[in-house]
Amino acid sequence: MKQKTTYRESKQMKVLSTLNFGSFPGKIMFSAGYTFDEVCEELKIQKCNEWLAAFKECKYLTGEDVAGFSAKRHISIGGKEGEYSFLFLRDVFNFSDRHHAVLSHEVIHVCSHHLKDMLDIVSENEAFAYTHTHILTQCYKVLRDARKKKPDS
Repeated sequence: MKQKTTYRESKQMKVLSTLNFGSFPGKIMFSAGYTFDEVCEELKIQKCNEWLAAFKECKYLTGEDVAGFSAKRHISIGGKEGEYSFLFLRDVFNFSDRHHAVLSHEVIHVCSHHLKDMLDIVSENEAFAYTHTHILTQCYKVLRDARKKKPDS
């Protein structure tokens, strides 16, 4: 996936962006305000076939009761093994307490999925906390930048 942020030209703030894990290797696809199918369509447009294949494996995590999800997928395409992390927020982020809590909750999952193979997240909780803060800060930057670019209602 390209290192860019896509802002959907609409009255609603929709974002699709690539984040990183700070001191740890790896990338995260972050989306907010898109439906699952809209993310798939955007990944097709950007020709991100590997990300699309990995994301499609997460379809079962969506539903009306689901405010968001995080996932990590390992897939092999054409003999090339890849690791893909996702942070998906179904609703347009409105900076309410509820949305802050959902975002933080999903970032905890992203950190847990990714760091569990690299360190003991209990005894090395400072590295876990740093990574959580790093990812959350990137999410807020993307969301605030999108809010600034949001067309007038």
